[in-house]
Amino acid sequence: MKRKVINKFLKNYKIPFSRILLILFYVLINFIKIHAQNNSYLNYKFQALDNSQIDISKLGNKKMIIVPFDASNPNRQQLLQLDSLFRKNKSLLNVIAIPSLDFGNALNEGRLKKLLYDTLNLSILIAKISSVKKISGANQQPIMQWLTDKNLNGHFDIDISNPGEIFIISENGKLFARISSTIDINYIKKIINKKVD
Repeated sequence: MKRKVINKFLKNYKIPFSRILLILFYVLINFIKIHAQNNSYLNYKFQALDNSQIDISKLGNKKMIIVPFDASNPNRQQLLQLDSLFRKNKSLLNVIAIPSLDFGNALNEGRLKKLLYDTLNLSILIAKISSVKKISGANQQPIMQWLTDKNLNGHFDIDISNPGEIFIISENGKLFARISSTIDINYIKKIINKKVD
């Protein structure tokens, strides 16, 4: 019955089947584009530790390193190395560090700010203290939701297991690397200099 109705419609309006396929293809492509834009990491905004707003869409077309770290005992060496890497590669790279509540009792915000900004003199972006693991559900830090959910990032569906794990996103918004916290900084330098399609 449905087939007869469709055939009658096509005959009455003299629409070639090839044109209908073309229209359906066009609709599908636009649906995919809209879905991809909605899942883009560029759509994320969240609060920084200094109470400013981090708007990823305003950071430019650069590679992005995102690293969640233990807010109870920050790995100073890793943060300093990433800060140095950022300072030397500002035209190519952005770095966001996310202090995590998931690995112990976090330092209070005042002490953490003093350590990161005054003592270590970090120039990388630092997000507000938050939960980074998937088990946090709706309380998981927004960009960490994107990084740990394959339905959003299109690549990885894995939770954070250790503080200091490094995520690298290409200039075109593709999550292309997840690196252990124990990897040498020279390896990370090589990765950020690679061209990614």
